[in-house]
Amino acid sequence: MFKLILLLMLGMSKNALAATHCQTAPDSEFKMTISINSEQVKYVIGGRPYLSPRIENHNGSFNLFDTLQGTTIIVRNILVNGTEGILNMIAINMTNSDIIFKEKVPLTCVTVQ
Repeated sequence: MFKLILLLMLGMSKNALAATHCQTAPDSEFKMTISINSEQVKYVIGGRPYLSPRIENHNGSFNLFDTLQGTTIIVRNILVNGTEGILNMIAINMTNSDIIFKEKVPLTCVTVQ
């Protein structure tokens, strides 16, 4: 069932170029689906859609940034290696630089050419 959902995500991709689609495990605390194409990264967290420019690092990973309540920023880094990926997340309070949470979440991924 898990892989079927990923395949459905592939069918819904509107970009004809290569795209990578990932999602967290069904029992994950952070329920996310992620689609990375040549121009942008689309992701859904808890049913809420987000869109980020594609910011690719030298190691092939991608960065995503969210702002919550004006003072908290969440930085997400996604590294995909074939059918597996890792999502590193860190939430930082920008007023005092405190780390609110830090999490590493495994992903299941598929790439379409």
